[in-house]
Amino acid sequence: MSSELIDIKAENKEFDRKFLVTIMPLLISSIFSQCLTFIDQWMVSTLGTAAIAAVGVSTNFFSVYFTFLYGCNTGAGIYLTRYWGQKDISGFQRILWVAVTVTFSVGLLICGAAIAFPELIIRLFNNDPLVIEQAVPYMRIVAVSYLLNAICYVVSFCFRNIGKVKVPMVQGIASMIFNVIFNYIFIFGKFGCPKMGVVGAALGTLVTRILETAGLLVFFFLSDNPIKKELFKAFGTLNGKLYKEYLKTSLPLCANDMLWSLGLSCYYMVYGTRGTEIYAGMSILNTMEMFAKLAIMGFAGTCTIILGIEMGKSDMSKVYRYADRFNKISVIAGLISCSIILILLVPVQYIYGIQGTIEGECVRNCMCVLAIYCIPNAINCIKVEGIFRSGGDVKYLTFMDAGSIWLVGMPLTLLLGLVFKADIWFVYAAHIAIELFKLPVGQYRLRSRKWYHNVTQAIEENKQYSATMESM
Repeated sequence: MSSELIDIKAENKEFDRKFLVTIMPLLISSIFSQCLTFIDQWMVSTLGTAAIAAVGVSTNFFSVYFTFLYGCNTGAGIYLTRYWGQKDISGFQRILWVAVTVTFSVGLLICGAAIAFPELIIRLFNNDPLVIEQAVPYMRIVAVSYLLNAICYVVSFCFRNIGKVKVPMVQGIASMIFNVIFNYIFIFGKFGCPKMGVVGAALGTLVTRILETAGLLVFFFLSDNPIKKELFKAFGTLNGKLYKEYLKTSLPLCANDMLWSLGLSCYYMVYGTRGTEIYAGMSILNTMEMFAKLAIMGFAGTCTIILGIEMGKSDMSKVYRYADRFNKISVIAGLISCSIILILLVPVQYIYGIQGTIEGECVRNCMCVLAIYCIPNAINCIKVEGIFRSGGDVKYLTFMDAGSIWLVGMPLTLLLGLVFKADIWFVYAAHIAIELFKLPVGQYRLRSRKWYHNVTQAIEENKQYSATMESM
């Protein structure tokens, strides 16, 4: 009994060490990344309400692609962390190549659509002629920068999944610094450059993304990591069966994330019916929501990395104990997020200069709702984005995520927003209903232990088949 108690104590200390070492760089990276969005939006806000809405429209469209990137890379991460735990470098490399080719191919389609049909896309969200006029050139320029994200995301997730979380942290810090500098120069016309306004914001984002992508690739190939060795040789071993197994896990995640993002975009279509001022206010609120979720996503990302690597070591009793600990500390993440929103409630009015305006009232009321929403969201998010995602439980998490937004959130939003014409804060409160729906179904799944799936088995069989064919 005493030896078991000592082992549990040692395991708890090990968990605490892994948690702190992993979460701090992830949080710092997320903070700088969100500060970048905040400063970017603040600079644009000095150009007027239409400018905020124009950038918000483009962001809402590209958020669908971002969620696809996130789905593909977290889908890859399910395999990558386990292969890293197993010390299987060749398996790691093959999945890495699959993620690169899939995300870049889809990125080309999204980029092409944004460049060829920007006005058509923008009208889905906002019909204000002034907003459309400013959003079209912004979308065309920034589309190229989002294409580069396909490469940035994969390389960044590669470092995260081998536990080198300091690399994404440095990436986030450098990205914020460069983006602030270039935005300042291009938006306001400094150091001899012409004043370009919203177009300058897009150009600043593009230049930053070029430097970010180049820096990551240079570091990847110059750093001492086993992944780069014979990496291009692994590309030649790709085949249809490998893509099939990868997509079997990743496509449901992509579909889930894209359905979630599409649902949020539909919310903004409803918000857009209330006028440009309300739409601009909700765009500001979206930034505040991202700030609120810094702690939540940091906890969830840490959970995914730690559990994935432990799954690769095949000690499932330890994995389940770790999962239970993450579930308990999810409440802490929620309280931190709630506190962030309450702290920002008053300052945000003055930072954006919206006190006493329609936008200001919209942001203030919805931030009060957001503070309540953060706690159940944290509990659900760490289960869905951390525990279930790392376990490869893609069907159930899709039911929880996409199912909740389309079966609960969307009907409520349409009913309150379009039929009853309720106040915008009441319409926004539909988010809370989503989280209340997810709480019991998530807890049930966690206790059932059915969220773990051996996703690498089929790929291992495929690799053995490929090796046999090569030897013949």
